[in-house]
Amino acid sequence: MTIPALKLTSGDAPPSVGLGLWKIDPEAVSEVVLQAAKLGYRHFDSASDYGNEAEVGTGIRQILDDAVCRRDELWVTSKLWNTDHAREHVRSAALRSLADLGLDYLDLTRMALPLVTKGFRTPSAAPRYSSRSSDVRRRDHHDASAGLGLAT
Repeated sequence: MTIPALKLTSGDAPPSVGLGLWKIDPEAVSEVVLQAAKLGYRHFDSASDYGNEAEVGTGIRQILDDAVCRRDELWVTSKLWNTDHAREHVRSAALRSLADLGLDYLDLTRMALPLVTKGFRTPSAAPRYSSRSSDVRRRDHHDASAGLGLAT
C-alpha cells in the first residue's frame, strides 16, 4: 500500500494517512505498529498521555531492526499534554517523549488540545490533571516550542 504525502510549506511531506495510537493497549501496541508498517503505514500519531509511548517506541525499533523501512521514511508525531504548556515544561515533556519512543527527533510535536490545565506529573505515569484552568498563555507555549531545537 502506498500512501500519498502532503507537501507542507516547510518542505516536509508527511503521509496523508496515519495510524492514531490512542486507546491501543500498551501490551498490543508495539505489534500493531510493526504490522501497520508492514502494510505501508509510515505516519504514527502518538502522545505521552496515551500511556503507551514506550511500547510504541518498541514497535518503531522493530520496524527499523527488521528493515521494514528507514527512520527517514517514518513520520512520528507526539503531543504536548495540557499540563505541560508552560515554558518551563515544554522541553522536558518533549525530551520525555523522545526517550519513551527511543528516537533522536520527532517529525511533529504539537499541543494535544489548546486547553491548559494545572496538574502534576510523575516520571513513570501518565499525566494527572485537574479541570482548573492555568494562567499559561498560548504565546508562552509557542515561544518555548519554537526554541526546542530537537529536530535534526
